[in-house]
Amino acid sequence: MLSRRRRKRTPATPPGGLTPLDAAVTPTAYGAVVTLAGELDIATVPRVREAIAAPAVAAASAVLVDLTGVTFMDSTGLAVLLGLERDLSARRGRLAVVCPEGPARLLLDVTGVAERLELHPTRAAAEDALSSPRAAP
Repeated sequence: MLSRRRRKRTPATPPGGLTPLDAAVTPTAYGAVVTLAGELDIATVPRVREAIAAPAVAAASAVLVDLTGVTFMDSTGLAVLLGLERDLSARRGRLAVVCPEGPARLLLDVTGVAERLELHPTRAAAEDALSSPRAAP
């Protein structure tokens, strides 16, 4: 009987060794900015979770998530955004999402999540909204 050895699969690395998602956190006067660029999916969501667990985000009363550079997003990306929104709401914080027309916006619209989140077409619009007092509900 012939035995076969299975080779371990290694994840494909994009040309140039670049990672498929970049996540950066920047503290601001109003809270924190989380800038995402690349593919936001099940393989890269741990990087996003790590970014939103950063002290600058955890202590912020307002968080801006910039999805302008996101080229693909799946349901795990939606789950992270909704989890962040839930956590901020629980501590009376605020989430603004920069999401112009594109793949991420399409997913937010199709799933109905766009109506739940505070979306802005540009970073300037989101920063203006976060810098001004929120209207009472």
